[in-house]
Amino acid sequence: MEAPSTLGVRIGMLRQRQQLTQAGLARRAGVDRSTLSKVESGAYRSTPVWYVRKLARALDTTTDFLLGMDLEEEQISDRRHHDRGARL
Repeated sequence: MEAPSTLGVRIGMLRQRQQLTQAGLARRAGVDRSTLSKVESGAYRSTPVWYVRKLARALDTTTDFLLGMDLEEEQISDRRHHDRGARL
């Protein structure tokens, strides 16, 4: 399966997968809903790193995945579990 192509599409995909509305994700991340809507729709040419970090935490994913740098979707909780196992 091909990874979603833009930051907004990846955010929307993860948000919907977690059955969150834009308002729900905005509350969870501590960001403005209207800004989130613009980011998801691609209305902004660039999004500040601090903003992407907040969304990544709220969606339990990595900034690398949201930014398209790591196209393999992996939840943070999965990565922490994997890292702990590697140290044993």
